[in-house]
Amino acid sequence: MSKEIVELFEYILDQIEPRWKTNEAVVETLEKIKGSQSKRFAPPSLQEVTEELKSQRVRNYQQQADKFWNFYEAKNWMIGKNKMKSWKAAIKTWNFDKDNLLV
Repeated sequence: MSKEIVELFEYILDQIEPRWKTNEAVVETLEKIKGSQSKRFAPPSLQEVTEELKSQRVRNYQQQADKFWNFYEAKNWMIGKNKMKSWKAAIKTWNFDKDNLLV
């Protein structure tokens, strides 16, 4: 649910039953709805990609990060026709040369 819908729901509850905030079940349900709202994808910076590849022990991580970032930046962070959801997951499936991985 979007934030606006949750706020509208709270407003309606205020109009119908001003004491709804004392009902633990209602408050708990609203908190679950608020917590389950998905976060929008935000493209990483080149520095974030570099740090992630370094933590994954990729050889030539700066050069590989530059390739990865430029590739997806050019594609507007799309995978096929779909907007990317997790750039860290995309890194894990990125085709690095086998000799670029540290053992």
